[in-house]
Amino acid sequence: MKYFYIFLFFAFGFSSVNSQNDHKDYLPKNIVKGYSGKFLEWVVDSIYCYKYNEDAGQIIEHVRTFNLEFANDGQVSKELTEVFEDGKWQKNRLLSTEYTSGFNTQVELFEMWDNTQGAWIKSRKISYSYNADDLLTELLVENFIQATGLWEKESRNIYVYFNLAEPAEFTSQIWEEDKWENFFQIFYSYNSNSQVTSSIFRNWDATSGKWINGNQTFDSYDSDFNLTKTIREIWNSNSSDWDNSTRTAYEYVSVGNLDRVINEIWINQDSTWSFTNDNLYGYDFRQRNNEFTIRNHDGTEFQNFYRNKRKFDNFDNVVKAENQFFQGGFWVNESYCDLFYNQRETSNTKTTSPNFDKTLKKIGNNLFILQDKDASNSPLTFRAFDISGKLIYSQKVFSNTPFFLDISGGIRVLTIYSDEGLVLTKKAFFNN
Repeated sequence: MKYFYIFLFFAFGFSSVNSQNDHKDYLPKNIVKGYSGKFLEWVVDSIYCYKYNEDAGQIIEHVRTFNLEFANDGQVSKELTEVFEDGKWQKNRLLSTEYTSGFNTQVELFEMWDNTQGAWIKSRKISYSYNADDLLTELLVENFIQATGLWEKESRNIYVYFNLAEPAEFTSQIWEEDKWENFFQIFYSYNSNSQVTSSIFRNWDATSGKWINGNQTFDSYDSDFNLTKTIREIWNSNSSDWDNSTRTAYEYVSVGNLDRVINEIWINQDSTWSFTNDNLYGYDFRQRNNEFTIRNHDGTEFQNFYRNKRKFDNFDNVVKAENQFFQGGFWVNESYCDLFYNQRETSNTKTTSPNFDKTLKKIGNNLFILQDKDASNSPLTFRAFDISGKLIYSQKVFSNTPFFLDISGGIRVLTIYSDEGLVLTKKAFFNN
């Protein structure tokens, strides 16, 4: 039986070409508590994905995912994935999600459909633990053993924080012979805007019982808080020193809108940097990122390799994502996904301080102002989380002073903190 998982190659879905993962991908999911309210937002109800066979001129694979049930606060509690086989849609995967009272994901249960038994079979379970500030402290993965009918531990991630929403340490462990064994670890450093500036990746050496350096990353930002450069180094155990590995430069067509990302690799024998590929970004007349292209470098020039194109509806929802590869001088269709939406009443978080009068207002393209009639000159910490709870943006702001938000499109949970704690929490939808 085939097991399909849907991958939507949206604008940033294909950009990690280097062999080393971005250390920021391991940052935890965080969602801040707030009082419950209700508002209307566009929610993805179903996704249909298809794969082309260009030679046969027909679609050869079909996958669709849609929501079955919702929790009382509007969050998806059951999600069904089906595949098209033998001329009909057949059940494939069922994802059931439980949430905490603070709207955090608590348990994700994955079940796979067994045609022989005609029943859902438990497969995997992911459990999330949080501290009193609703910050993720542990993520536990377990697999269901059919022979025993019991859950067996597989791995866990442990998070330690500098302060609120700034993870200092990430440790991954695997379950072996009835005990936890270290696997790898990442340490993070931040600037005054709560942006990650450096991280170091270490592997666990079971023989010596010590952590061994693996690679480290350094990130630079401009005055508009845009990421401008990433340098990765790998540990050379022979010289006991760090060697250059890869380098990435980020160029912007306007504040916050990427124009080009250039990736290079270090050539030791020549002691020089060499291009590997670049990523190009396109925008429509409403400044929506509607095209993303990867070009590989052949030693002389950049050559087209992959392209993702997106279409939007009048509400700026992505309704189609097309994936193409460049072959024989032409763009060849590879796959595409259709997305369907419904407007639904869902949970909203509001200020936890009833007497605090602040309003976050959009005044331009990605330009905002925090209006406060009782403003002080003290800086505030602004943080944004995606709908799953992952921290995606953080910076210092001042009341009644315009500031730019470099936030990718979708539903975002926005939080603002003063030195005294949380002062504002709300949900918002970003188009770019």
